[in-house]
Amino acid sequence: MYKILVCMWYDEEIKEYADIFRKINEKYCNEQGYDFFYCNKKYTNKPASYNKIFMFKELLDKNLYDYYVWIDADAHINKTDFRLEYYINGYEDKDFIWSGDITPNINCGVFF
Repeated sequence: MYKILVCMWYDEEIKEYADIFRKINEKYCNEQGYDFFYCNKKYTNKPASYNKIFMFKELLDKNLYDYYVWIDADAHINKTDFRLEYYINGYEDKDFIWSGDITPNINCGVFF
């Protein structure tokens, strides 16, 4: 069993709806035995989405988890019986696991 941390970052600008998704994701993590981390610390004056990079670096430097999962503040895990290990198995030798998108591109809204 992997030690997994699910992370979200958002600020006051989107708090109204992001709080709803945070509660859903936190509940999912509690039910599945994952740790959950939310942050609103402002790391940079760049656009808000850049803050996840600095937050992730800070968390990775602590090296407390086997996997760190990012989920955007406008997204939630809707299959409450679904395990994140499903996405990890078979990719343990990879540094990043990106989610797909409806386009041929990667989706930066969810990654491991």
